[in-house]
Parts: sequence; C-alpha cells; structure tokens
Amino acid sequence: MENQFKERFRKMNPLELVDTYNKNLDRSWDLFERTEFLNAIRDAFGNRNICIEQITHSSAIRSNGFLLGKKYESIFVANKVIPKKELKSQLPITILLDSACEQHECIYLNPKLVLINEPIIDLRKYVEHGSSPILFSVQHDKIQTVFNVTGIQNMYLLGFKFSNRIKSVNLINGRKEHVFQLAIPSKTLLFLPKKLILESNSYLLVNRPSIEKFLNDVHSIQILPTLKK
Repeated sequence: MENQFKERFRKMNPLELVDTYNKNLDRSWDLFERTEFLNAIRDAFGNRNICIEQITHSSAIRSNGFLLGKKYESIFVANKVIPKKELKSQLPITILLDSACEQHECIYLNPKLVLINEPIIDLRKYVEHGSSPILFSVQHDKIQTVFNVTGIQNMYLLGFKFSNRIKSVNLINGRKEHVFQLAIPSKTLLFLPKKLILESNSYLLVNRPSIEKFLNDVHSIQILPTLKK
C-alpha cells in the first residue's frame, strides 16, 4: 500500500515541511501511521537536500531517527532545519565564491540573525551603525517579502534560493524623501554593508578588481556545522 503522506509532502516547500514536523511533535498516534509519516517526511527532506542533522539522531531507533519532543520545535534557515532552542543572536555562515581555479573560495561571517515572520519589513529597525552583516531568514510562506529601505544607503542585499544558490543582488540606496520597497521572493537574505566589503579587501577582494566582480562571484551560502544538540 502506498504511503499516505508521500504525495502530500512532495507538493510542500521546505517551510511547509518544517511546519508539518513541528505540528506533529509530542503527538500520540498509531505506530504504523507514525512510521509512514516519518519515512515520508525523511524522504521529502532528503529529496530537497535539506540538512536535518539537528533534529535526527542515529540512536533514536524508535522514532526512525527523528527527535520528536516538543523542545525540538524548529525553523528553516539556509537549507537547514534548526531547533529554536539552539538559535543564537548570531549564526556563523560561509559565503562560497566561484574562483578561477575551479574550486570554491570560502568567506566566513558571523552575522546577526533576524527571523522574519511578516511579509512587510522596515529594514531600518535592524540596521545598526558600523559594518555588521545581517542574515535574514524568512519564515512566512508569502510569495514576496517587501523591505522598506527608506534612507538606507551603500548596502547590498543578497537573496538566496531554497537550495542556497545565489538568486539576486540588490544595491540599497533608498532616498530619504520617499519609501523604496524591495520585493524579494527568496527565503534567505544576507545584508552586506559596502563598507564591510571595502574594509575587508584582504580576503573579499584579493583576486577581484571591484565590488561588482566580488558580487558576481557569489555562489551560495551555508551555515557552519558548529551547533550542537
């Protein structure tokens, strides 16, 4: 008999899959139904190459490897499922750059993490003085997220697909006299001040003649595997 959950999960995006996992934590149900559910959701995560190492454990045999306590309620960040209890105000990441030697160069950042649950965001609330990068993780399932960037200048907003591959690069130079709204369908975005790129030219621009060349070389983004269960 075909798994009753398989087709349903096949149509879900990553945010919907994580939400489904969360809604079934600490649930009492039939053993056969639970096995079907866990097999199907594991396959669904796997088919999308989503990292679930922080909500699974090789010794959790009775749960098909999944950690199913309520304390493991999770979010989706940069193609990775992370329990909320493990989140910090900053989340170490790497930016992967294409290089001339057919390998990826890695840039290590420790940006401030901001979870976005609403489709309209006033970016000015999160921008601080200085050159700190910000990692935005969109948790709502609307098609677009709109950023009010009034008065923000010389910043780059990099958008990434569900797969973490680069999707868009936008220079933010919002004028003070009007509201400039930037609509991004991505679910992971990196806010990178131009000042940070220029001041860090020893590793960001070492092989690149311009900021534009650096931005064109951005390939993907990954969360570093430093969090522990």
